[in-house]
Amino acid sequence: MPQLEFNTWLIFLITNWITLNLFFLLLNNYNNQQNINNETNPSNTQNFINWNWN
Repeated sequence: MPQLEFNTWLIFLITNWITLNLFFLLLNNYNNQQNINNETNPSNTQNFINWNWN
């Protein structure tokens, strides 16, 4: 059974790696959107509306 445990552990690690990458990708995209909005309109309310509608 050690081979089965290793495969399960490997799948678990790969899944976590993909999940973390997607999370940081979305976080980075959100921060970039905030920076773009701050250049054009410094209003935080406008940033929030733009981020939710785009």
